[in-house]
Amino acid sequence: MDQMKFDKCGGCTVLGIMKAVSELKLPINVVGIVPSVENMPSGEAYRPGDIKVV
Repeated sequence: MDQMKFDKCGGCTVLGIMKAVSELKLPINVVGIVPSVENMPSGEAYRPGDIKVV
C-alpha cells in the first residue's frame, strides 16, 4: 500500500485538463476518460480497516 501513493495521478491529470479546456473555452470537443477501479492485488485482499469475518 505504501507504494500506491501515485495511483490517482492519471485520473487527476485528466480532470485538470478537462477543467482547463472548459475555462479556456477552447473551440474543440474533448473526451476525458478517468481510470477509476478498485486496486486490490487479489480477490482475497482486504483494505486496512476492513472487517474480516472467518
